[in-house]
Amino acid sequence: APRSVAVGGTSGKSTVTGMIGWILTDAGLDPTIMNGAVMKNFATPDAPFASALVGAGDAFISEVDESDGSIALYTPDIAVLNNIALDHKSMEELRDLFGAFTAKARVAVLNLDNDEVARFPRTHAITYSLGGVAADLMARDIMERPDGVDFTVNGHSVSLQVPGKHNVSNALAALAAVFLTFYFLPIEAGRVQNALIESLRLARWYAREHVLLCLVPAFFI
Repeated sequence: APRSVAVGGTSGKSTVTGMIGWILTDAGLDPTIMNGAVMKNFATPDAPFASALVGAGDAFISEVDESDGSIALYTPDIAVLNNIALDHKSMEELRDLFGAFTAKARVAVLNLDNDEVARFPRTHAITYSLGGVAADLMARDIMERPDGVDFTVNGHSVSLQVPGKHNVSNALAALAAVFLTFYFLPIEAGRVQNALIESLRLARWYAREHVLLCLVPAFFI
């Protein structure tokens, strides 16, 4: 695929990868997706463990792993960095790995709520935040429910049918990556606008027969 999105970070990367893949699929882009977890929206009786899909479209979406150092092998168009915390390697090693990962990309998606990520250069980046700091995508009016969370992002009302502020952050990362994917790909302007509008209605991702659950601990943090 000519356009690539790689999702990294200590936690949440499987969920964000699944969110991006689902939006692009729903928009008709037929992406190829490589994930480290089962994506139940894509599961079928013939493929119950849908952690990877091969599409015919121009977008390749992949979770990338820092624990084995393989993240250093990727040079994506779009590098999504959720967070950095002490896990698998020393903080110095993690800073070097994630720093090189975002520096090699054409553009990065950075979570400004994470102190480590917030130190990264923002020259070629889209940023997001839960409202604590100024960012390109900001979530406000967050109202948690037992089975979901409501909020606004840049003036748009959003309702997630999965709980937790961590999923608000995951959704912001996915939205930023989707926006950039549409920017890089040669898609008709009207289609881009419609897909972005739909992607802001995040409840649609979860309202179908299968709930998008990345079955890894990161989803439940």
